[in-house]
Amino acid sequence: MKRVNTFIKFSVVAAVIALLVLIVIKPDICKNGAVSGILLCGRVLIPSLFPFSVCVLFLMKSGMTDYAKKLSPVTTRLLGLSGDMFCIVLLSFLGGYPIGAKLLNEAAKNKKISPKAAGRILNFSVNAGPAFVVAAVGNGIMGSKKLGYILLISHIAASFIIMLLARPHPEKDKAEISNKPYPNTADCFVLSVSDGSAVTLSLCAFVILFSVISAYTEYFSAYFNALVYLSNILEVTTAVAKTGNIYFISFLLGFAGISVWCQIMSAGRYIKINFLSFAFFRILHGIISSILTAVIIKASGFAVPCITNSVKFSFDVFYSTPALSVSLLIMGTLFLISVFSKKQAGKLLEDVV
Repeated sequence: MKRVNTFIKFSVVAAVIALLVLIVIKPDICKNGAVSGILLCGRVLIPSLFPFSVCVLFLMKSGMTDYAKKLSPVTTRLLGLSGDMFCIVLLSFLGGYPIGAKLLNEAAKNKKISPKAAGRILNFSVNAGPAFVVAAVGNGIMGSKKLGYILLISHIAASFIIMLLARPHPEKDKAEISNKPYPNTADCFVLSVSDGSAVTLSLCAFVILFSVISAYTEYFSAYFNALVYLSNILEVTTAVAKTGNIYFISFLLGFAGISVWCQIMSAGRYIKINFLSFAFFRILHGIISSILTAVIIKASGFAVPCITNSVKFSFDVFYSTPALSVSLLIMGTLFLISVFSKKQAGKLLEDVV
């Protein structure tokens, strides 16, 4: 095990050194990749993720999700999940890839669930959001909302199948459960905005970094064909935009990509994650999603339109729309609430942070 860790460490160091050399030799590729990542964050990630993150974190911190515990007799018997944990899984279906990890991390941090149990639930709480699957992938890339809904149904159904296959054991670590009182409403807003901005900033950093890496792999794939496959597993958004195969797109949405994996590892610091198990279920999620997509398309008799690799990812469904304006208004409102409800320390840096 020690040798494996040493090998991984040296491999990562070698990769970082190689990236530094490439940035010096080919700075334009780095610039273009970073700009692409920044645009992706500004037009898609921040408007769709940040407001939702703040809202769901506020529900968690205020204790509103605890009311879902009334469903525990049913959810525990069917799925091995308490009512509030099942609520987190449902929110992961709505919020996108990192939301499930963030909420489970919040629950583990506040000792509402053990880190080991949070790691088991994480295996089926990594899901693409409906806005991304239907609007961006279905309508924006494939030109069909119906295909987007087929992908979404397959994606969510695959998560439920994995939930049944990896059925968690009923919680037995009662000592982990904390009865710590929840903060007041003003503090909940402050903490939710702070945590939401922190996780969003972290995710944006990963997206920009992997956009740069993808730019280099795409450039050198002309000389080394094997890099094409590496590019497909790095960042899910750019990967789905480059393929015209709906079944492979379905797999990629379930697999999520190495960039999303890193985002989840960053957001789940209090979760005990078994990496091999996590990777296995990501691959399994992709395979089941692809099979279900094929079954639904064949059963419905829907004719899949011909899609070429020249199709480019479109931000039109997110950019210059009321959704972006509403998102900015929500962000501004939450920022003002956090500023005026926070106790001032008299120091500029502390007051802003």
